[in-house]
Amino acid sequence: MSDMKPVASVGELLERYAAGQRDFDGINLSRGDLRSARLWHVRLRQALLCRARLAQASLMGGDLSFADLKFGDLRQTQLHTAQLAGADLRFADLRGARLWRTCLRGANLRGSRLEEALLQGTVLQGADLRGADLRHVNLRFTNLEGAFFDQRTRFPPDFDPDWAGMQLSISTSSSGDSGDPSTSVFKRVNGSERSGQGLELLTP
Repeated sequence: MSDMKPVASVGELLERYAAGQRDFDGINLSRGDLRSARLWHVRLRQALLCRARLAQASLMGGDLSFADLKFGDLRQTQLHTAQLAGADLRFADLRGARLWRTCLRGANLRGSRLEEALLQGTVLQGADLRGADLRHVNLRFTNLEGAFFDQRTRFPPDFDPDWAGMQLSISTSSSGDSGDPSTSVFKRVNGSERSGQGLELLTP
């Protein structure tokens, strides 16, 4: 990508992809319209896709590690087997997204909407799920070890975040919404209680 002319538009990206290019690391297509685009195994590491429209796009097997997808529209986007480690998905709309066997290790999903997303076999270790909506999601076989949640995180009925190895975040900031896990106190839930009783302080 560094030896090529920067991509200036969605149309140019699609043309280059059709011609065989797969590496678009660091591209800036914020607010771009990629709805229903078919971009299998594309590289978009550290891409700037804030507020991009990716609904029903197919990015199967793609590498979007550390990409900025804040406020993105990813409804029913196909991302199975994709790499999204460290991606910024704050307040993204992922309703109905296909995320099975996707790596979201350390991703920021704060405030995201994940209702009815497919997360079987998905890796969410260390991900920030504070304020995320996970209702109507099958979390069986999903790796949530060390993922952060708070009282605003919405889980499916009968889901036990303690059993999944998740960590409760209690904000220490005055606003209560700093967006940075390092500014919060993390506690592991003990049993079904989420109050201060029986909770163990963890080092962020």
